[in-house]
Amino acid sequence: LLRVLGNRHLFRLAYTPAGFHHDQSLDPAAYFARVFEHAVTELPVANNYFLHQVFLGRYPREQPEGLPPYLAVGTFERLRANLGGLAFVDGSYTTHLRRCPSRSIDGFALSNICEWMTPRAIDELFAEIVRTAAPGAIVCFRNNFAHTDVPAHFQHHVVEDRARSAEMSRRDRSIVTPRFAVCHLTDAQAQLARSA
Repeated sequence: LLRVLGNRHLFRLAYTPAGFHHDQSLDPAAYFARVFEHAVTELPVANNYFLHQVFLGRYPREQPEGLPPYLAVGTFERLRANLGGLAFVDGSYTTHLRRCPSRSIDGFALSNICEWMTPRAIDELFAEIVRTAAPGAIVCFRNNFAHTDVPAHFQHHVVEDRARSAEMSRRDRSIVTPRFAVCHLTDAQAQLARSA
């Protein structure tokens, strides 16, 4: 099954070449075998809702923590009470951040979008993250197929907590994203003002 799912030709039908410009050497079958092995040998299987959804088409709702947190019993009212704090944006992350005031955002969840971006686009994104980050803001991102990092010239403002990232990556149940990075922002605006 993994050989079929990881067939290079089928894989290229699902993922455009833009997703591989950070790592041209990817062997899809070996990649999926590695992440699948981790999911079934190093993580609990009974309540892994990602694994159940992919292979069984349903969540293991009868298991403790068998549902994604947003679907768990008792979560609906909390979500409803906080809807006013959500803004849905259909468009580029960077473009949206350009419209936001400086120091106005407490957290950035990037998923694995940097894998699909050019180095220049990643630089532009992180420039906006540094500008719009409130003091103490957190940035989280994932890596699926390629390892991407915070651009070197932003690493003094966006500092990865490597120990926390390693722990989160080890515990992540999502199957296909073997790396989860947790970064803390220094007070970049204050540093920039002092250096001006």
